[in-house]
Amino acid sequence: MVVENSLNFWSLWEQRSCTESASGITTDSQTSHAARIMAISIIPFIIVQLPKVFKFLSGRVAVLIALIVAIALLVSYCLYQDENQLISPSELRAFIIGLKIHEVNLDKDDVVDKIMKEFDTSRDGNIQEGEFIKGISKWITKVNHRSSASHSNDIVDYYMEAREQHNLLIDQIDEAAVENIKNPASTCLTSILLLILGTSIAAVFADPLVDAVDNFSIATKIPSFFISFIAMPLATNSSEAVSAIIFASRKKQRTASLTFSEIYGGVTMNNTLCLAVFLALVYARHLTWDFSAEVLVILMVCIVMGIFTSLRTTFPLWTCFVAFLLYPLALVLVYVLDFVFGWS
Repeated sequence: MVVENSLNFWSLWEQRSCTESASGITTDSQTSHAARIMAISIIPFIIVQLPKVFKFLSGRVAVLIALIVAIALLVSYCLYQDENQLISPSELRAFIIGLKIHEVNLDKDDVVDKIMKEFDTSRDGNIQEGEFIKGISKWITKVNHRSSASHSNDIVDYYMEAREQHNLLIDQIDEAAVENIKNPASTCLTSILLLILGTSIAAVFADPLVDAVDNFSIATKIPSFFISFIAMPLATNSSEAVSAIIFASRKKQRTASLTFSEIYGGVTMNNTLCLAVFLALVYARHLTWDFSAEVLVILMVCIVMGIFTSLRTTFPLWTCFVAFLLYPLALVLVYVLDFVFGWS
């Protein structure tokens, strides 16, 4: 109890500090879980780097082990369920999106707010199992009370009106969406084919992209380091940056949590899926793993931000400068290790 009260006091003090400075954000606990998963996803990088540090394992075997671990982490991440017996706002919002409420002219954010207000009696930001049962029971009681208190003709009128409203809602739903719901196997097959198509396009254009970057560097006399580590990341991650800014501009805990979760999820996928593809190429073509500087930077950033963001849910304004400083620090560190100490 002492520890719990101390943590509650610390959380309230952080919120008070943020309020006084009129800056900062607060996320839900599920976002902290996503940060921990992001930190765990660096395990394949550690494994593949072991031969460079301890010299007790061949590089090819380390690449194979790291590849297997990366694939296992990817599958685990895709199948992950927290099983905490709670419904968070982000989970409720995902469920409502799955119901396609936005296709019947209802604001999903407004629906989430109203359901959380109705069900979350403890006001802890999550719907517990008991609260969910009580909330559903309360809704059923209201419907039954309305029906039993009405005259029989009123009941008939009520059901007739309800059926008309139901038909109106059905008419507003796109026929393709209905077809997808009725044919989950077709939807699954279409999704798989689109994933294969996207992967194939990325594979086909990967080599020309490298050549284009090299030729652009030679033509403009701009160092390839600048293009590879500054220009390309800014171009490829611009969509995530715009999405994060849009979500953050709404200034709600739910949207802030979704923004951070999206960022953590993107890093996790890079550390698992993208690394697995790269390790597979290294292993299949008998290439040498020689990216010590880059791996060190990835480990440093993921560990620092993973620990920092998994231990707290409230972030004052000054915390953003920590993340901002990590980017130029990482660039300087890679440059020094590669071109000064000759790690590459």
